[in-house]
Amino acid sequence: KGDLENLFVLITKRRWDPALSANEFSFQPANHPALHPGQSAEIFRNKQSIGLIGLIHPVIAKKLDFSEKVIIFELACDAIEPTKLPAAQSVSKFPEIRRDLAILVDQAVPSALIQDTIKEVAGDLLIEINVFDVYQGKGIPADRKSIALALVLQHSSRTLVDEEVAELIERVVTKLKDKFTAELRG
Repeated sequence: KGDLENLFVLITKRRWDPALSANEFSFQPANHPALHPGQSAEIFRNKQSIGLIGLIHPVIAKKLDFSEKVIIFELACDAIEPTKLPAAQSVSKFPEIRRDLAILVDQAVPSALIQDTIKEVAGDLLIEINVFDVYQGKGIPADRKSIALALVLQHSSRTLVDEEVAELIERVVTKLKDKFTAELRG
């Protein structure tokens, strides 16, 4: 998925942000007989389906004698042609601040919804958000998953202070708890 997001960055000539407007790319949970249930997504551009991505279904992987997990994707090439260039924006002279957040959520909660919620709470201060780890297994309840996200924050006209960043992260965590019964992970 990260490789596709990087491709979309090249196409749109701007940083990947899953919470941008409808003319951008998005991933929505999907079911396909060849893909692992719960670990596949349909890819959209302009709210139009342009492909699929997901982990090969375990039954198929076993038949093909794969020893490692295999992720496949399919894209309609004509749907990923470059769009018009975005308007230029001035680059902030003030430092970025990165905060990592690890949460436990129900397995059915898509990471895109979590990212959208964080974008909604953080607003313009959030300049980048990335999922850098999803873990299910030892130490995590069977019906939950751990999602680790990197939040990059920056103000366009001043340096952010620690107290304001801590307050923003607290609001994000509270919203995630309320909306997804998320728990902050150690």
